[in-house]
Amino acid sequence: MVTSYEYGTNNLQLTAVTVRAGNASAASPSTSGNLWQTISYGYDDNGNQVWVDGPLPGAEDRAYVTYDAMRRKVFEIGPDPDGSGERPRVVVKHSYDADGREYLTQSGSGNAVDGSDFAPATFKRTSYDPTTGLAIKIEEGGA
Repeated sequence: MVTSYEYGTNNLQLTAVTVRAGNASAASPSTSGNLWQTISYGYDDNGNQVWVDGPLPGAEDRAYVTYDAMRRKVFEIGPDPDGSGERPRVVVKHSYDADGREYLTQSGSGNAVDGSDFAPATFKRTSYDPTTGLAIKIEEGGA
């Protein structure tokens, strides 16, 4: 196997990883039975990774991440599970308290790649001690 890496020219962030069988040409994945796959990465202007795509062709297997102004993950949006948009994507939403601690994690579904149609199904809520800041209670359940 041969693995190659591509990096952004202006920031040296990883933009693609390609893995090929030793006999595979870099020109085409389907030429003469050659086997290779590529996973690509996209970033926002702050350098946050906002999508991962691959190894399938097209954007059906692309997963997304959104961030708040403090560069914390807000939504993690999985790939289209059936490639047709019929079934919703798996979505995780992260919420933070005023001290920047994640206090609520919700799992559910949606189809929008920005999380705008998120429908929660389960949650995990963490309560913190106001003096020490340590987690003192964790609740889990259905939305």
